[in-house]
Amino acid sequence: MTNLLILIIATLSFWHFAYEGMIAPSLRMQLRFDFFKLRDRLRNLKIEHTTDLNDNVYSCIDFSINQSLIHMQLVNLVNVFSIYYHYKHDEEMKHLTDKKITIIQNCSMHEIKEIDATIIKLNAKSFLINSGAWAIYILPIVLLFFVLVISNLLGTSIKSFIERSIRRIAYFPKNEVLSSRYSSNFNEVAC
Repeated sequence: MTNLLILIIATLSFWHFAYEGMIAPSLRMQLRFDFFKLRDRLRNLKIEHTTDLNDNVYSCIDFSINQSLIHMQLVNLVNVFSIYYHYKHDEEMKHLTDKKITIIQNCSMHEIKEIDATIIKLNAKSFLINSGAWAIYILPIVLLFFVLVISNLLGTSIKSFIERSIRRIAYFPKNEVLSSRYSSNFNEVAC
């Protein structure tokens, strides 16, 4: 039992070392390059559409990309809940956040909305990368939850199917299927 516990701890330690030391940094580097490409795309858009692209819109999107780059390794479950809490309880932060979101949503340029959607997708990838080491713990719980939900949804239909099948076995006119399978002598009784 002690050897098994040591093996489990060693395996988990190796997983965390490998993921946090090698896998996550290389994934974050690729993500960083994606943010750089996005920022270059935004800057090229500003150069091409100097008069069409509002400075407030440009500043909001540029700020969002830069903040995402700076805080990429901090996007995790704890900080997501912390931001949510502050958004709900700090009126000034809520006002500033909503103001920036409204500025972006009111922009008429389709490219800006695409860049904004890409920023959200890249931040979601950052969240998944930063949470990847926890996958070994969370995945069994998620799978169990999925199985329980599916079994609950299907449970009534499975139970109903079993009840109907058992009822059919009991009242089946000829039990040839059962008698041939189990080589029992079933006597038919007329109802």
